Amino acid sequence: MAYKLAGIVAILYGLIAITGGAVGAHLIEISGLPLEAEKPSMASFYAGGGAGLVLIFCGIGLLRSSRTAAWATLIVPLVLLGGRFVPSLIKNSNDLAGFFDKTAGKVTVAMVVGGLLTILVAGLALSRSKPTTQSPPQG
Repeated sequence: MAYKLAGIVAILYGLIAITGGAVGAHLIEISGLPLEAEKPSMASFYAGGGAGLVLIFCGIGLLRSSRTAAWATLIVPLVLLGGRFVPSLIKNSNDLAGFFDKTAGKVTVAMVVGGLLTILVAGLALSRSKPTTQSPPQG
């Protein structure tokens, strides 16, 4: 059950990452989120799209109870959070209310909350795993 939950959360987080990357690249516009950046960020699109696809594949692996997928599901959000989103929060910590009013702030909140939830459920899945033991040879 924990692997299934982690799989669903990873797939949803992957879709959020892809959507966030598309918003950053100005490929889509979400009602209520004005695009305040003058120049589209294709780096955001590639990073969000790539991470999102990896997370979706990890989610599919988790639905099949793959420990490798669970470990990858832990690593990808850690890289996203540590490499982009937590530093962005720290950089804007002097005016978080103003930052959260911007599209980048809203995307950052979604990615941080989604990333922490994804890490939590992937860790839960790994902690619920039964270690495989081999029987001693009989003979």
